[in-house]
Amino acid sequence: MRTADTVVFETDFTLQRFYRQPKEAIRDVLLPLIELPGIVLPGKRRFQKVFDLYVERNLSFADAYHAVLMRHLKLTEIVTWDRGFDRVAGIRRIEP
Repeated sequence: MRTADTVVFETDFTLQRFYRQPKEAIRDVLLPLIELPGIVLPGKRRFQKVFDLYVERNLSFADAYHAVLMRHLKLTEIVTWDRGFDRVAGIRRIEP
């Protein structure tokens, strides 16, 4: 089964906003599904790190995803007002 990153984003959003599920519960349910061998998802190996930052650094799912993608691309600076990135080692936030 092929899916997209956006499906994971939307599932997280729905579980968090409408069903009021804590981040730990979302990780514990979604990560094993994503890691199933039959799931084809570009960059699926990065999702473990995404969920680690999402839970441990209390980032939004999108911010955690972008932080992991930045590390993968060897980027160290991001232009944003989002102070959540200040909690991610190796990333320097620059205010616009």
